[in-house]
Amino acid sequence: MNMLDYCDNINISPIKKVGAYISGCYIWNDLSTPETLERVVRFANDEKIACRIAPDCIVNLKRLDESVDVVRKIIENASRSEYVFLSDFNIDTHRHNQKCYIHMIKPFFYTDGYVYPCPSTELAIENDAQVPGGFKLCRYDDIIDFYQNRALSIHDKPCSYCKYAKQQVVLEEILTETGFNEFA
Repeated sequence: MNMLDYCDNINISPIKKVGAYISGCYIWNDLSTPETLERVVRFANDEKIACRIAPDCIVNLKRLDESVDVVRKIIENASRSEYVFLSDFNIDTHRHNQKCYIHMIKPFFYTDGYVYPCPSTELAIENDAQVPGGFKLCRYDDIIDFYQNRALSIHDKPCSYCKYAKQQVVLEEILTETGFNEFA
């Protein structure tokens, strides 16, 4: 949907003709303006497609927090839409800990044949919009062995920004052994 930063409309009729379900995402960025967001809302309303508005996460954390606030205010003042929503539910710029367990429920199988801990590692600004090679967990042909024998020992892949920070807290709580599990 970011094409709407520099053009007034997008022709999706060929895609709709084949019966494909379409949803959209607009990333709020340096080119974004309230007028651009109005175009996104109008487009989503006209085409009747769900569209999430998300901030650019590959920025420093202070700027990310500011972007969420700006987008929230603009959406509140934009034309009403049942199709457009602010995607801020997974934006938590506070790291509760440096452990990473998201690969236990959402491993990322990348095109290089390796499994990585997360589909969003490139969102941490220090990773320069790339999936870091040092984050490889295992090759595709080692998945069964990895998840049966070694998966719980992998938890040292901290990123400055974690899209799954809230889920990491829950996973750590689940994986933490207690002395009296019957009462935990």
